[in-house]
Amino acid sequence: MRKFSVVAAIAIALTGCGVGNGPPNASDLKNALMAQIKSNPMAAAMVESIEDIEILGCKEGGDKPGYTCDYKGVTVMSGGQKMPPAVASARFVKGDNGWLVVQ
Repeated sequence: MRKFSVVAAIAIALTGCGVGNGPPNASDLKNALMAQIKSNPMAAAMVESIEDIEILGCKEGGDKPGYTCDYKGVTVMSGGQKMPPAVASARFVKGDNGWLVVQ
């Protein structure tokens, strides 16, 4: 019974930290990607937004935290020009303030 209590306590603690809550959704990906773009002044000057994010698949990172997700989206450049839809892959980790793109 003691082993069960310890396992249950660990599971509850990890759930509270956001571990095991599943992969990011399309909105999470968009927010993480835009935060990454805004953190780079050159990219922020060139990219206005990302639209039509579609998750093609996500898998747990294995030996790395987070999820590796394949996604498709449209980049809207400054001035409103939309680039053709592009497919990309990135690793996403849940932080204190939402999902982050990590290398």
